[in-house]
Amino acid sequence: MSVVSTSSVPEYRRLSIKGVLRASRMGAIQWLVLSAALLVLAITLGTGYLALQFRERALEMSERELNNTALLLSRHFDQQLTDLQHVHDDIVNYLRAEQVETADQFEKNMSLLSAHEMLRTRLAALPHVGGLNLFNAKGWLINSSEMWPVPDISVADRRYFQEFTSGRPTSPVIVEPAMSKVSGNWTTILARKIT
Repeated sequence: MSVVSTSSVPEYRRLSIKGVLRASRMGAIQWLVLSAALLVLAITLGTGYLALQFRERALEMSERELNNTALLLSRHFDQQLTDLQHVHDDIVNYLRAEQVETADQFEKNMSLLSAHEMLRTRLAALPHVGGLNLFNAKGWLINSSEMWPVPDISVADRRYFQEFTSGRPTSPVIVEPAMSKVSGNWTTILARKIT
C-alpha cells in the first residue's frame, strides 16, 4: 500500500508556518504586554512629574505667603514702635514743660500720682503696650503706668541700664527680651535714656 500525499506544501514547511503563526501570536501577546508596561511607565512618570510641579508651585506660594506675612508683621511692629516713640517724646515734652533739668527734679516730679495718671492716659491709646515704667538714675522704679504705688524694683543689673550708665556712646533706644521685674512675665523691653 502506498500513501500519496496530495498536499502541495511539504511537511517541514507546514510545521514552520505553524511555528511562525504561534510565534506571531506570542509576539502579539508580548507586544500587548510590553505596550501596557510602557503605558503604565509613561503614566507613572507623567504623574510623578505633575506631582513635582504641583509641589514646586505649592512651595513657591507658601514662600510668597510667608514673605508677605513677614512684611505685614514688620510694618505692624514698625507702626507700634513709632507709636511708642511718640509716647516717649510726649513724656520728654512733659518734662520740658515742667522745667525738669536735674535727676533729682526728674525723680521728684515723676514719682507723683499725677505722673502716674499721665502715663496711664498716654498709654490708653496703645493697647498693645504692656506698660511704661520710669526708673531713676540709680535704676530704681519711680513710677509705672501699670500700678500705683510702685514697689521697690531695681533694674541696675540689666544690660540696657548698664550700657546707659557706662558713659560710652550708646544707641538712644535699646530693645531686648527679658523677664519683666514689674509684671513677672517675659516681655520685650524698649529702654530709652532720658538725659
